[in-house]
Amino acid sequence: MNSLGICYEKGIVVTRNPDKAYEWYKRAFDNGCGPTSELGLARCYEKGLGVEPDPEKADYFRQQAKLHGYDKDV
Repeated sequence: MNSLGICYEKGIVVTRNPDKAYEWYKRAFDNGCGPTSELGLARCYEKGLGVEPDPEKADYFRQQAKLHGYDKDV
C-alpha cells in the first residue's frame, strides 16, 4: 500500500496522481504499515498532495514516524 502511494506521488510506472498517493498512504496508515506510511502522509500534508496543506498535521505525522522507529532525520 505504501509503495503504491510512492508510485502515485512520484509518477513511477503510473501517471502521477496526488489524490491517489494520499489515498494509498492513508490506507497503509490505517492498516498499521508503520513509519513509512506516516512519512508519506506528512509529505502529503506538507505539499498539499491530495489534501489541503496543513503544516500541523505534517509535523504530527513526522513525529509519529520518529516515535515508531524511523531513525533518519525527518
